[in-house]
Amino acid sequence: MTRAERAEYQRKWRATHPEKVKGYESKDRVKHAERRRIYSRKYRAEHLEQCKASMKSYQAMTRFRDREKVLDILGGACECCGFCDIDFLTIDHINGGGTEHRKQNSGRTMWEVVAKEGCPTNLYRILCTACNIAAAHTSDNECPCDRDRSKYI
Repeated sequence: MTRAERAEYQRKWRATHPEKVKGYESKDRVKHAERRRIYSRKYRAEHLEQCKASMKSYQAMTRFRDREKVLDILGGACECCGFCDIDFLTIDHINGGGTEHRKQNSGRTMWEVVAKEGCPTNLYRILCTACNIAAAHTSDNECPCDRDRSKYI
């Protein structure tokens, strides 16, 4: 049997016996776990820059996907002023407690946390950076956009 014939035979056998293939693969993972771990560490050490670049692009893609999901569900614009530039939109905790929430979920972005929680609209809202800062620095957690402006004119 030639190499090509053997390869074709193995492809067909794997296609018709997926449960056996899965069992063999999991046994091999356990059997050779330490060898795989050593190889992975050696590869990462030799290709450090390539691995870092790959990881950064993966993380950026994941952050963007989480941000898009949250913005789609919570509305894609500032609730106060209607500003919709995605680079300046932030998550606001409606009832406060954002600092404590960030501390509990350190190492993860708020976009990731809110996306995993299912974007509850009763807990979070989208505000632009200006409205979010202004709301945080008022005693009643109210954005200046909501105030009566006639007294300032």
